[in-house]
Amino acid sequence: MEDVHLNPERVVRHVLPDQIRHPVIALFDTVVGGLTLDGSSVSPNVLSTLVGSRRRRSVCRYLAEVGDPADVSSTADRIAEWESTGVPSEDARERVHITLHHVHLPKLVEARVVERDGDDVSATVSASELERYVRLAGAGDAPPEAEPLVRDGRNSTTSTSVDGSNEAYWTVYGTARDSVAVSLARALGAVSNVHPTELRPALAEVIDVDALQRLAEREEVSVYVQFWYEEYEVVVDSGEIRLYVSE
Repeated sequence: MEDVHLNPERVVRHVLPDQIRHPVIALFDTVVGGLTLDGSSVSPNVLSTLVGSRRRRSVCRYLAEVGDPADVSSTADRIAEWESTGVPSEDARERVHITLHHVHLPKLVEARVVERDGDDVSATVSASELERYVRLAGAGDAPPEAEPLVRDGRNSTTSTSVDGSNEAYWTVYGTARDSVAVSLARALGAVSNVHPTELRPALAEVIDVDALQRLAEREEVSVYVQFWYEEYEVVVDSGEIRLYVSE
């Protein structure tokens, strides 16, 4: 199995350099330049942000349909419906909500596609422009797949240390497209006694969780990342997540 560590200068902030034991494979954002639709250009940053994620395009689609602002929960519910073959489960709805809060909305805010004010999300451009973004960035998309069953903290054993060590939580994640982000948020929510969607700061403000997700989806890659979230040291290592309380 290939052992990959995220480049702390390029991909993930707060990874301790002395923990990087093998050559680094850096992730580079997709850069698309010079693409136009209907005679006007679209920012390469916007295209890169949307090409990389169906869920981010779904946020744009939903805002274009309903008019903004829209609350995050309603947006997540609608996207879960689009992604499901039937009525989405509460778990599926929550997974979408978690990834919007911790991954996708921060990316869209950074690209200046949307603005967020508390639980409200609003577009920075018109509905027709949002639709244009979706058409251009989603060209060639395959039909959406049903949300896969995944392993995460809801389906595995978690443990609080009873032997005097400072390990506060342990869980595992799978290779589904949202598993590592959802598992991280649920683990941190559990030790912080808050719902994962209420965690502040969002994971994207601490680590490039979008890049981490893309690596975790690759079954042939073993990922090691270490960072701090508030008072917790977080270690993501080959399918496991461990949280340690700082001493």
